Amino acid sequence: MLKTPPHTHTVDGLFADVEQRCASLQRSGWTDWSDDAFGQRRSILTNAQRLADDSGGETAASAPSRIDAALCRQELQLRIEAIDFRLHAFPVNQLLGVPNQTSDGLRIPFHLMNRRPLETPADAADYIELLAASEHHLQQMAGALRVGLRRGILPPPQAVVGAQTALRDILRGSPVTTDGDTHPIHKDFMARAARIPGLSPATLRDCEQRLVAALSGPFRRGYLQIEAVLGEMARAGRSTFGVCDLPDGEAYYDHCLRLWSGTSEDADHIHRLGLAEIERLSEEIRSLHAAGPALQSFAELADRWRADPDYCYPDTPDGAAAYLARVRTLASAVFARLDQVTSWRPVAPLQIDPVEPSRQSSSLYAEFYPAVAGRPSLYLINTGDMTRLPRSELAALAFHESVPGHHLQICTTQERSDLAQFRRRPFQYESYCEGWAMYSEQLGCELLADLLSTSDRLGCLTRRLWMAARMVIDTGIHARRWTRQQALDFYAAHTFAPRTMIAQEVDRLSVWPGQAVSYHRGYLAFNGLRTAPQRGNLGLRALHDRVFQLGPMPVGMLQQEVFND
Repeated sequence: MLKTPPHTHTVDGLFADVEQRCASLQRSGWTDWSDDAFGQRRSILTNAQRLADDSGGETAASAPSRIDAALCRQELQLRIEAIDFRLHAFPVNQLLGVPNQTSDGLRIPFHLMNRRPLETPADAADYIELLAASEHHLQQMAGALRVGLRRGILPPPQAVVGAQTALRDILRGSPVTTDGDTHPIHKDFMARAARIPGLSPATLRDCEQRLVAALSGPFRRGYLQIEAVLGEMARAGRSTFGVCDLPDGEAYYDHCLRLWSGTSEDADHIHRLGLAEIERLSEEIRSLHAAGPALQSFAELADRWRADPDYCYPDTPDGAAAYLARVRTLASAVFARLDQVTSWRPVAPLQIDPVEPSRQSSSLYAEFYPAVAGRPSLYLINTGDMTRLPRSELAALAFHESVPGHHLQICTTQERSDLAQFRRRPFQYESYCEGWAMYSEQLGCELLADLLSTSDRLGCLTRRLWMAARMVIDTGIHARRWTRQQALDFYAAHTFAPRTMIAQEVDRLSVWPGQAVSYHRGYLAFNGLRTAPQRGNLGLRALHDRVFQLGPMPVGMLQQEVFND
């Protein structure tokens, strides 16, 4: 990895204190969802905000200190706002809560099975204790959701149904319920605990008994509380779709755009930018596709593309295996050529696997989870429905989620000591992380140009078109009050997306406002650095090294800092 000179972070001590104080408010390892605990977190953050204002860090002579100080103020303000809008963020939804951001609520099973260490007898004891302590945490969340329901803050009907499906998956399998096979948590624990050195058969049997008691008792009871509230939400119903129709919804969406877009641009500007990008990309796709004169519209071209029998790999185990094999091959090829575009290299390994069967009905088509606690980064592909994974977009999606995308970029922050600690959190600045990942789709296609087909290059453009449409639809739903059907129709008419994916995507945008804007808005920022007049003779490799050396920040700030000596 490229070495960068260390410097002193004046904000690290402040953030370390904030994190320690907020962590002390956890209850038995889970977030305390009581109003009192959130009030205390707000006081901690407000006090830190005053200290940051008194420090005068933005006048510091060194660029890192100045940048850290500005980001510190912004981060504290956004965290305070997030506490106030915690119910608007739909902490229980069909996505299991905000991906990559939490271990609360419906994400508890995933957190335990994929992110929790289980290598020592102490780890085994902690795993079981966390499981047993989940009931109180889930009861608190159920209570908070009821408060939101009384205030008129509830997800759209489709999201409630999706959350109910996800919850039923969590409650399926012995000993939680009698239907299905062994519960996934039970399988995971027993498989990993059996490999713990020094854990005797008698101790393992005792651990299993306590695990079964925790699963069939507190774990199950806690989720039944959440299930009851979801039932109340389903009966209450909701006739609108976007968050702007909720109490304080317009203020919440403004918060979301500032949080995710990385700029101060308003919804109207972002909407118009997305429409312009769709028009530009559509022309590029028409040109590359060389469609015949019989095709009179872009919608016809997209429909013909979807109707191609080779549009996706077969929806069979062999088709899924073939998809995974090609993803792994392309990731290896990029690793071999990575030094052509940057001096930085990940230390943590990357693991590419299918989504576990128990989550396939609710999981998105692709997920990335950064390396943690000595475990590798995970690129998980939902092979449960291959019709959601266009063959042409395989390469671009692989570059996005693995290298040179998320795995590379997040490792450039996690694996260094010269960057302020609060800026090393994965997905800290979504426009930077997702913007780089989108830019990496283009970068990967350039790196492996000799290994890719015209279809792969077309897939890179259709992926970019999809992300530009997201900007239009996100702002359409939440600022222009589009209906769900309007959003579905726009996607179908302006993208090549599989119809099996469109509905899931629209419902995702309904419960995660603003986040989808980060992808293409971030891409435009990174791609703009390549053509910026200030770049001069700075080579592409040096440009990327400069970006990584600066570290994550909102893309609006990044564009100002890259060429600022």
